[in-house]
Amino acid sequence: AFTKHNFIKCSELLKKTLEETESEAERRRLYANLALCEAKSKAQLFNAEYKTALLNIFPMLKSDGDHNLSDHDEAIAAFNLALNAFVRGNRRTCLVLLQSVMTVHPLSDTLFCSVSLLEIEVSLTLCQPKLALKQATRLRDSTTWRRANVVQRDYLDCLECRIRCRLAQTSSLIDFSSKPELFHWCLIQSEFDMKNGNATRAINRLLKFRPSLQDEDRRLVDNALGCVYALSLKKISLAESYFRSAMLVRQDKRKSWQESTIPRHCLIYHAALAQLHCGHAKSAFTLFLSILPFYPKQPRIWLRIAECCIYTLTKQNGNDNVDTNEQHIEIVGTAQNGYVILPSTSSKRENSNNEVDEVRENEISWEYAAHCIRNALILTGTERDCIYLLPWLYAASSFINLNLGRYGLALKAACQLASLQQAEALMLLDRLPEAIGCLTQAVPLQSMPSTISAVIYNRALLQALSGNFHKSLTTFGLLGTQCDITTVPEAVSLGVYINMKLDKTDDARCLLVQHMQKMKLS
Repeated sequence: AFTKHNFIKCSELLKKTLEETESEAERRRLYANLALCEAKSKAQLFNAEYKTALLNIFPMLKSDGDHNLSDHDEAIAAFNLALNAFVRGNRRTCLVLLQSVMTVHPLSDTLFCSVSLLEIEVSLTLCQPKLALKQATRLRDSTTWRRANVVQRDYLDCLECRIRCRLAQTSSLIDFSSKPELFHWCLIQSEFDMKNGNATRAINRLLKFRPSLQDEDRRLVDNALGCVYALSLKKISLAESYFRSAMLVRQDKRKSWQESTIPRHCLIYHAALAQLHCGHAKSAFTLFLSILPFYPKQPRIWLRIAECCIYTLTKQNGNDNVDTNEQHIEIVGTAQNGYVILPSTSSKRENSNNEVDEVRENEISWEYAAHCIRNALILTGTERDCIYLLPWLYAASSFINLNLGRYGLALKAACQLASLQQAEALMLLDRLPEAIGCLTQAVPLQSMPSTISAVIYNRALLQALSGNFHKSLTTFGLLGTQCDITTVPEAVSLGVYINMKLDKTDDARCLLVQHMQKMKLS
């Protein structure tokens, strides 16, 4: 029931078993599973509520120092807390918990591999690629790793490629030419080239590594070539030809359903994504619908279908100057900082009952877009890897509901994106504890990439204003780990201020020197 996301049935079964169980250890395990089930059903697996629930069941994990774990159940709970801390941006807490899990003997193979992989991920996040490489090498050499499952092996392969790509950016002493045949290295380095604006170099590298038609790796290379031509070079016809070529590659049956290269439906998804990216929303809409029956629980596809509707309808409205839902906008007044724009009286009256119109299936319309976003929001709450979609889903929901005249629903969705602005308002009202609490809800890894550094900066700022300079310095240090995003411009001033308050003059001077060097390079 749990794996099928039937959390109500799962919870009922656990409660029934709990009533029939007398063993204290078994009851504690059931309570932990109940907390996990509830967190998954409410999409709170990485929220403070799940952390609190686990700590109530396992109070020995509340201590800040070393945790003396006595059994495997406590080790699993500690790992779940470590994962929760990592997603919430608390890397130090995550590492302490992972180290305590490793002291438990014996550990199951699955838990040992999961802990080791998360340690490598944390090291990469903290910009320690050399340490991550040592950890990855040590994991591969361990006897337990020989019993790792396919998903864990693939994950380690990807981690090692990320490590080598990061090392290639930070160290010139490491020679990677000794492994030119490394296939994953080729794919990831080509992706880096494309994102850095060197699409031609990416194409040449992929063509050089392109195997024969009988090789299954040909499917991966052709898919990558299609993505580069579509997303970077905007050559849809060439992209489609490579996607079609990838579909022609024959896949032999493997031992496990997990062991496979890119499925045909994923290639169609990539082709549809390329069409949407280049403005061909109607053809993309048709392609997305063709694969929807195979991935009905994938929120990304529902979001893409809604985006096709939004793009087509807004473009149509711009060309025709006619609103699809006959919503008339008029300026009814002005304010100091701009215009106040409200819908006309007739429009208000028609939509005052806020009824949901009947959804016309498989047609581009605002109603169908709203239906898709609603499905995506429901599904995102049950998928850990899709929570990062929430900001885009809330933004799309707000925009769609505005066009449908459902202003209350639009406001509700927009409020989900206002954590930073709400925290700023509370800070200006001298309500610092509430402002800090508001930022605590803005989990960095669940935010848009452009706001991750803003969340960390604001959290450090509020902690400094409240006088907690040591905690503020720890939070400020997280900004240095965000290598893939733009740092807030005011961060240097805040760092200097915190270090000066803590009498760390040398660290403050070092921040200024580094900032000046970056300015010279730019």
